[in-house]
Amino acid sequence: MVRNRGRKKKDRLLDSFLKRVDSNDRAELLKQFKSDSEVRCIVTDLLELGDYDLSGWENVISAARELAAGIIDSAIPENGEARGVITYDSKLLPMPEGVRRASVDSRRIKVQVGDGRIAISLYPVTPKSYRLMGQLNDFEDYVEILIILRISGKKLETTCNEWGLFEFPRVPCGKCEIILKQKREFISTFELTL
Repeated sequence: MVRNRGRKKKDRLLDSFLKRVDSNDRAELLKQFKSDSEVRCIVTDLLELGDYDLSGWENVISAARELAAGIIDSAIPENGEARGVITYDSKLLPMPEGVRRASVDSRRIKVQVGDGRIAISLYPVTPKSYRLMGQLNDFEDYVEILIILRISGKKLETTCNEWGLFEFPRVPCGKCEIILKQKREFISTFELTL
């Protein structure tokens, strides 16, 4: 009995959400909800968190959409290349209510590369450049891993130490490509906007 009440509540939440969605997208969303129970659960759980009102959740929803779009886009291999997938970007998440931004706008990014992970920290050096520091995790061997950063026609290279740490002291702002190689063999690549 309680289970049915919970299901009816979720159905009402979905109905109220779908009324706010553009009519062109409504049919596609309904099809996804009906065919994939996990999507249905995720959306209804998010709606429950918002106390039936999406107006306070616009920033969270847009951040989730942008992260999801990036994950989907970057997971599609180009020419058979192994692509890194950005799984977390602090720039996309809204600040909690009552919290002020720091005067230094640093950023944290996590990238999944096969079975390995990369944690990246960005710190502003000047208004047009960042210090990029990173750490490779769960790679078989950190020795001789070359990290290549291509941005604005420039090619910067560094290697990581025995703990998987690497650094680019000054990287200009813009869209860059990061490539990982080990002993001249390609490991992965991913794009990042600074």
